[in-house]
This record gives sequence, structure tokens and C-alpha cells, in this order.
Amino acid sequence: MSLRLTFFDGVNCIGGNKILLEEDDYALILDFGINFNEENKYFDEFLRPRSYFGIHDLYNLNLIPPLGGIYREDLIIPENLENFKNHPWYREINPIATLISHAHLDHVGYLSYLHEDIPIITSLISSLIMKSLEDTSRIISDLCLVRRKAQENGVLKTERNKFIKRPYITFGNGSISKIEEFWNKLERKDKKNIDIVDKPINIIDYETYKISPFEIIAFPVDHSIPGAVSFAIKTKIGWVVYTGDLRLHGRNKDHSENFIEKLKEISIKVLICEGTHPKVDRLYTEEDVKENIYNIVKNLKGYIIADFGARNIDRLMSFLEIAKEVGKRLVLTLKDIYLLEALSLVGYPDPKEDEYITFYKKPKGSYDTWEENLLDRYDIQGKGISAKEIRNSPDDFILCMSYYDFHILLDILPNGGTYIFSSSEAFNEEMKIDQKKIENWLNYFHIEIRGNLVEKREESPFHASGHIHGDGIIKLIDYARPEYLIPVHTEREKNIDFFDQFKDFCKVIYPKKGETIIIT
Repeated sequence: MSLRLTFFDGVNCIGGNKILLEEDDYALILDFGINFNEENKYFDEFLRPRSYFGIHDLYNLNLIPPLGGIYREDLIIPENLENFKNHPWYREINPIATLISHAHLDHVGYLSYLHEDIPIITSLISSLIMKSLEDTSRIISDLCLVRRKAQENGVLKTERNKFIKRPYITFGNGSISKIEEFWNKLERKDKKNIDIVDKPINIIDYETYKISPFEIIAFPVDHSIPGAVSFAIKTKIGWVVYTGDLRLHGRNKDHSENFIEKLKEISIKVLICEGTHPKVDRLYTEEDVKENIYNIVKNLKGYIIADFGARNIDRLMSFLEIAKEVGKRLVLTLKDIYLLEALSLVGYPDPKEDEYITFYKKPKGSYDTWEENLLDRYDIQGKGISAKEIRNSPDDFILCMSYYDFHILLDILPNGGTYIFSSSEAFNEEMKIDQKKIENWLNYFHIEIRGNLVEKREESPFHASGHIHGDGIIKLIDYARPEYLIPVHTEREKNIDFFDQFKDFCKVIYPKKGETIIIT
């Protein structure tokens, strides 16, 4: 009786987790994310993997696992399959589910390539975020609703109006009818002759879920995106716990604390533990960040720009509370409004009802369908704010935007103001180049930068990390007392001495990419 764990990514690096758990003839996939450092060695915003070659560009660069039975058949070109099967790691498997810890792209970004019949097990909040991301992006697709492709002249082409819904099993609760209405919404202009293979979303409470030989428990944890969970999986040889990403200093820190306490009640065979910041002893909490930003904003006049990164709802809530305290309105992008509207189904503020939430009306000639539909829902309520209104009353607003929204500056043409950078550490050189461009934009409009834009951003008083610190990891592992400890989402050479301290009571394993570890 044995368990096999294969780490196809997320080892000796930050992000890109793709882990395979196998017992007998059954397999689970734990996250299926993008390793941005590896992908950006070959691709950028102009040179992308060719969608008309399906999985083959990513496979040929060793960016996705060489496994049979896990990918969509409509993304495989048969004449290219032999090269795929010749890989030394290749084998056929039959995954019964994919477990998604949270909706950051370094954990979920390659989900679109997986076979559409493999159930996705995640939190309800993560599923709503992924649906919102898919609905509002021109790049990210097929996370929830798969657009079918067909082969034609040796390449793959998207079939018009043919879709397959992925089966989602979600932990959480909310208004079932409204959630199902959102889940079934199709943001397309042409809704005639649509062929959809329908698979309803399955919503269950946070309890043990049984699938074939495994029992799965999802524990809500705190992270820089809502809906994060850690998984405990009961196998024949004992419990395997996969932390995903978590922290102990955000708005939902009690979730992580409850999870760590529960570990004392489980006899854990294997702990797969994140280790992004094991040597960081002091971090700013989300409460610290809110207070630090408030102390600046309360004395500011003129334009205020807040940049806190995509889908960081905790930070958005902090800025919303600050806006209410200082009597300003929060101006969001349409994508932020769409996401917040989805999350209002599970208890977050409804942007239609909150008078302090507005959105920027772009002077755009043609809108995407989802934008047109959103404007139809909101325009009658006077929610949209134009560039002229902002220019006339800059003291009334906090503008929430990132570098990718800087066209707005060309609309409002500010001369001075304050830019509060409240986002995460750059994890590659491409992001550092973007930061120089941010400086160029802000300097041009004489906007003061507050926050660590390039170096030591994790030390900025305006940012709270999304990851657990050293003391927290020690507590987690001490409470878990696993037989085997496997650090992931960490840089091995930098942190090996930290994790080696646990060798007194467990076996510490540092897997290599593609390596299968057999646990008995």
C-alpha cells in the first residue's frame, strides 16, 4: 500500500503549482497554475502560445506535464502526439478531480487545458472569481465554460457557439438561485443557435466530500484573494494536507488560525506546505496597511490614485472603508465592479447598493458585451463617473487603477496628485520594467509616488503580503507533526536551512521537478 506524489512545478520557485497525487488507479491534481518565471522566458504580451496548436507549444517547452488522459481532446493534434508520448515522464492517468486552492493564476492559470469532464473542487468564492475573470478577459478563457475547438488543415479553430460547462463542486453557501443565475449567464452578443453541454454548479457546505477512495476536507484560509482553502485528503496510508497559499495577518486571519488548530486533531502522513517567506519575521497586517493609508489620505487634496493589484478584495475593502471615513467615493474599473457584483452573492458589498462605490465611464467607442450589459444595469443609477466629473471635483474621489488602466490619466489630464502603491513584490524582470514605465507616467503628470515601487516592496507600509511568515510556518508544522514534510512554492537554496530544522520529528523532502515520491 503506497501513495505517489509527483511535483510537476511549484518546486524551487514561487508559484506554478502542479502536483499529482496517485493511489492505486485513482489520481487527484492539486492546482494547475502558470509558472510565470518559466513562461516569461519564452513568451510576452506579443508572443503568446499559439491557441491553434492547443497544448503543444506549452508541452514542447516543458511548461505543462507530459501526461495522457488529463487534457482536452480538442486541444490535441494527433500527428503531434508521438512527440508527446516520447517524453520520459509520460504515462496515462485517469484523474478523478482537480483541487484548486485559490483563484490566483499561478495556481489556476492552466486549468483551461485540462479535460472538460474532470470535476473542479474548490471554494464557491474561487469559482465566482474564476467565472468573473473568464467573463471579463479577452485572454483568459475556458476556466468554467469551455469553447470547443475542431481541427482543420492541421490547426485548431474555435467552433462557433459550441460550449461545454466544467463540473464544479464548490464549498460555501449563499443564495443558490442567484448564484446559479450568475453561473448560467452567457456574456455573448450572439445568443442564437448556442449549443451548451450543461453541467450545473454543485454547492456544498464546508464538510467532508467523498470522491472514489478519497475523503476531502476544504479548510477556509486567509490569503490576498478571497476564497482560498487548504485541503486535507484522506488516503489509505493516512491524511495528506496541502496548504495552498495562506497567511495569518489579513482580514480573515481567523480562518488560517482555525485551520492550524484543526491540524492537531488529524494524524498527518504528508504535509505539502507553502514556504514563500519563511525567513520574514515581521510583516504588516492588513489592519496596519489600512491605518497607514488612512493617515495619508485624510490629509490629501487633489487626485488620489490607489493601485492594489487585481482581485485583492481585502485591499479594496480597506480602501472602501477609508473612502467612507474621509468622505470620498471609490472609483473602480468595470472589471472590479463585475467581480464585486459576483462576490455580493456571498456577502460582499453590492456595488449597486453602496453609495460610495462608483465606476469610471471610459470614452470608449465600442464596449465588450459584458461591459454593455453591466452599463445597462448600472447607468440608470448614475453610478458611472466621467473624466469631466473627476477633473471638476478631484477631491471627491479615490481612483482605483493599475498600470494597465493608465489611459485614464490621458482622459483626466491631472497636474499633480498622489499615487499610493499597495501591491505585491515584482517576481520577474518584466514586471520591474513595467515599474519603470509606471514612474514615467506618474512623473509626466507630476504625481507623487507613495510606497515602494521597485525594491523591497514587501517592506512597504502600504502592503500586506499574501503569505505566511516564518513564525506562522513553524507553528503550522509544529501543530501538524507530519511524518513527511514537503515544502513547495519556495526557493529551496534560500530556505533549506529553515525547513531542515524540522528533521528532528519528520522527514523533510525537497522534490525535483517531475520527480515522483513514493510514500508508504
